[in-house]
Amino acid sequence: MKTAKMLFAAMVLAVPGNVRAHDWYPKECCGGNDCAPATVEQIQVTPALAQQLQTTLPKAMMISTKHGVVIVASGFKARESKDGRAHACIVKVGFGQSRLICLWLPPNI
Repeated sequence: MKTAKMLFAAMVLAVPGNVRAHDWYPKECCGGNDCAPATVEQIQVTPALAQQLQTTLPKAMMISTKHGVVIVASGFKARESKDGRAHACIVKVGFGQSRLICLWLPPNI
């Protein structure tokens, strides 16, 4: 009986160590596999890109994850990152096209 209790305690203590980074993404953003750490690069908006993004802002963000690359206007509403790194949820919406669902940025970006 004592061995069973010790085994149970060891299993309970091991569970938090197995929680994946993906687990803190909210359900409204993540379909289970479309959120990941991201790189964010500021880019200049050309007239053609401005029309595509429907923006007059002079800058945009190119966001890359293992799930794809998207370009969004710099005014895209981002959440504050929980770990000081950029994260994004990107989903495929058509042949060769992706859409940004949620974005987390550290305060310095």
